[in-house]
Amino acid sequence: MLAEKPPIEPYSQIVVCATQRSGSTMVCEDITNSGILGKPEEWFLSWNPEQKKDWQSELDAVKAKGSTENGIFSVKLMANQLRHVDACLSGIIEPGSDGPYPHLRGLFRDAVWVWVRRQDTVDQAISHYIAKKRGVYHTVEKTSGFVPGSSVTTKGFKDKDIPYGFQEILSEWSRVERDNLVWNSFFDETGISPYVIWYEHAPKNAAVGVAAHFWMDRQIETKPRNLVKLPSRRNMEIRKRFLADLFAA
Repeated sequence: MLAEKPPIEPYSQIVVCATQRSGSTMVCEDITNSGILGKPEEWFLSWNPEQKKDWQSELDAVKAKGSTENGIFSVKLMANQLRHVDACLSGIIEPGSDGPYPHLRGLFRDAVWVWVRRQDTVDQAISHYIAKKRGVYHTVEKTSGFVPGSSVTTKGFKDKDIPYGFQEILSEWSRVERDNLVWNSFFDETGISPYVIWYEHAPKNAAVGVAAHFWMDRQIETKPRNLVKLPSRRNMEIRKRFLADLFAA
């Protein structure tokens, strides 16, 4: 098993690249549950270059939180975080390339890049719209183990009659497409070939796929997921109305 051996260089870092409601939390749970592929979360979420902080100490803390005992460090990055993180790293990390976000590239010079995305970006936009209206982004089986923010248990989940808002959903859709363009451009300009996990065709255990792709001679075992998919009845109703309004417009 991978845990019995040191990490294979240069794959000692994993960057999960995502946009909101792409299925990245599910992938991060699988990776975390492996116990040996790091602990990816949005560790850079609060990073802001306007804050006066010791960014080397902040980075050291992030690495400590996101690493497993075998030395593999994992993190989840959203497209809208790239600029801020790169600016914070500019004083402590040498540029790793001449392309976009060079200091981020310097930090993750030899990382594995895993891009989690959805083919149906309309569904993705509606999912984010509904999650914001509900105030609930995830449902879980239990309150122990892997529990992301804004979660409720399946027993505690109470659906709401979410109002329909065409312009808000349209804005969400534009944001999804913009963020996908950012990732596309980043990979094109840096020459990175990410391992892509499509939400619609995601494996039962994403960590197994990541390990098989980058550590081909290693087998891993993981715990079952705590995450449970949110109900989709209202999503389908809103999707039907949104597409009708979109075509009419």
